[in-house]
Amino acid sequence: MSELSYLTGPEITLVEMLSAREQRVMTQQTLLKRHPEMTLVTATLRIPGPIKTSVSLQALMTQLKGQLQTNYQVELVEQRTNLTAITGPELYFVLAKDAQLVKQEMISLEAQPGFYQLCDLDVLIDEAGELRQVNRERLKLARRQCLVCGQDAKVCSRSRQHGLSEVQTVIDGIIEEEVLANE
Repeated sequence: MSELSYLTGPEITLVEMLSAREQRVMTQQTLLKRHPEMTLVTATLRIPGPIKTSVSLQALMTQLKGQLQTNYQVELVEQRTNLTAITGPELYFVLAKDAQLVKQEMISLEAQPGFYQLCDLDVLIDEAGELRQVNRERLKLARRQCLVCGQDAKVCSRSRQHGLSEVQTVIDGIIEEEVLANE
């Protein structure tokens, strides 16, 4: 039994997660084939472990969706959402805006305190018929910080610096703060 209050969704298997990633890539490819000159933002969540969603996370992703719709109302070409996936909520926004500018805006959003720290806001383009991610490295920007200690998140993740329960407790606390702030 979990002691977490806000990470309460169903547990998923590795096969379900891999299938969801494959489906996400197919969706990204479809959207960029339809709009090859556009920029695609894919929003998912940074939540390790077998529980990737909850009612609270779906509500917070709905708020993110509204914010992105407002921020990009002029540039928004197409959008898709899957807020109820057991592998975690997903948002897709096709934008008529420069990918590097969009990535800088997404990095600024991810750096905000609270729920946005949990968001993974990928920016993709079609480059010669292939998906290409516009990432921090490409823009010569610092990597994301670990939610637990503030160091390089990739280093902590690869080395398993923090146990799953420690990371989940931090994430659950972030969700709780956001939920309480929105009441």
